[in-house]
Amino acid sequence: MLKKYGPEIKPAVARTPPDPWDYLPRYSWGAPRRPLEPIEETLRRAGRDGQVRQTLETRFVEVLKDAAATPAAKDYVCRRLALIGSAASVPALVALLPDEQLSNLACCALERIPDSAADEALRLALAKVPNDLRIGVIRALGNRRSQPAVSDLARWLAI
Repeated sequence: MLKKYGPEIKPAVARTPPDPWDYLPRYSWGAPRRPLEPIEETLRRAGRDGQVRQTLETRFVEVLKDAAATPAAKDYVCRRLALIGSAASVPALVALLPDEQLSNLACCALERIPDSAADEALRLALAKVPNDLRIGVIRALGNRRSQPAVSDLARWLAI
C-alpha cells in the first residue's frame, strides 16, 4: 500500500459513537438516528422496570427544559414520554403547550400519562394557551375522558 499510495497513508482511527444523551439535544430532522439507538434499546428493555423508566423520564425532562435543545429533539422526547411519562414530566410538557410547533405533541403525551396531574394541568392550560392551540388541549381532555374538565369545557362553549 505504501508503494501505491505513498508515505502519506495514516492508520485508520477508531471512532467512538457520540454519547446519545449529548447527541439528543442537538438532534435535528433528517440527521442520523443511529446515535439515538442506545436510548431506544434502553426504552424497549425497560418494560415495567420502574427504576429504569424513571431514569429515562428524568433524562427526557432535562432535554425538554434545555433551552438549546432543538424542536426535533423535543419532538422525539414528547413521543417517548407518551410511552413512559408520569406526573414528573407534566410540568415540562405543559411548558410546551403554548409552542406552535410542539403543542400537539405535548398534548398527546399529556393525554397518555395515567395521573390526575395531567388532567389538572390540561384543565389549567385551557385558559392559558392561544386560541388556535386550545383545540389540542380540548382533544386531550376528551381522550382522557376527564370528568372534572366537563364544567371547564362547558364554560368555553358558552363564550
